[in-house]
Amino acid sequence: MVKLVAESLLKNPELLRGKVAIITGANSGIGEATAKAMNACGAHIIMACRSEEKAKAAVDRIQEHYKTNVSNDNQPPVEFMKLDLSQLESVREFVTAFESKNLQINYLINNAGCVFMDHGVTKDGYEQFFQVNYLSHFLLTRLLLENLKANNARILNLSSGAHKFPKRDKLPTEEELRTPMEKDYKMVLYGLSKLYMLLFTIELQKKLQGTGVTTFSIDPGYVKSELGQKDDTPGWMKLMTKPFELMFSKNVFQGAQTSLHCALMPLEELTPGEHYENCGITAKSKMATNEELQAELYRMTCKFLEIEQ
Repeated sequence: MVKLVAESLLKNPELLRGKVAIITGANSGIGEATAKAMNACGAHIIMACRSEEKAKAAVDRIQEHYKTNVSNDNQPPVEFMKLDLSQLESVREFVTAFESKNLQINYLINNAGCVFMDHGVTKDGYEQFFQVNYLSHFLLTRLLLENLKANNARILNLSSGAHKFPKRDKLPTEEELRTPMEKDYKMVLYGLSKLYMLLFTIELQKKLQGTGVTTFSIDPGYVKSELGQKDDTPGWMKLMTKPFELMFSKNVFQGAQTSLHCALMPLEELTPGEHYENCGITAKSKMATNEELQAELYRMTCKFLEIEQ
């Protein structure tokens, strides 16, 4: 049964008044549903997206949602800012542009991610799932860290139950992370990228202990729009996933509930650094609980990005 955030929170247009939320991938799916709900609670939304056309259409939908569901006309801003997670330079440009606005950050929701991508490497030379779903979010978070610390912000990293797919007991080498994998390995690569997000969440919380910043890993569950079948999806995968889709898939509003739970609930009712699903703490894979892997991934990522640990 899908647990929903209390209406007393979602129906309070002053709950997040004056707060600022950066949401990557907020132009569709879970990201858009999260943006709608948080804006209706009073938050200023920064939509960090690649496509300006899609983002502006989503801005219109979010604004219409507010007008339809909130009884006052004091809607906080909803704005698009360009962010292409397949390019590290785009992440740096986004941060520079955001800093010029002199805004605080109260929520950083690293929501964007791809399930289906052409196999290959990015312009920066990294395997695409690794960079788009994890590496660029790591860089974004680190570059915004001082702002986050100054505002006791919450960081939400979207992971997935797919983080349990990888069965190895060590991280890929740098050479492997710079090599395009075969097309048939897409779901393994996706699972690895979501494992990285979970490992990052846990390790970052350790490093931020005592700063007021809190991190949460989010498993939204099987959301139909996010895992919708593409034309190039292998037939065997369609056959495998169809029964799960029929029995267990959520709509985007339901899929956004755990993100909203970790964003809106009082901190004393949450456990920072934990992995959440269906509005509660859920089990992690053996790899995700390995403290050596948590620290190793963090060190390795800082080395790739040439930033201090």
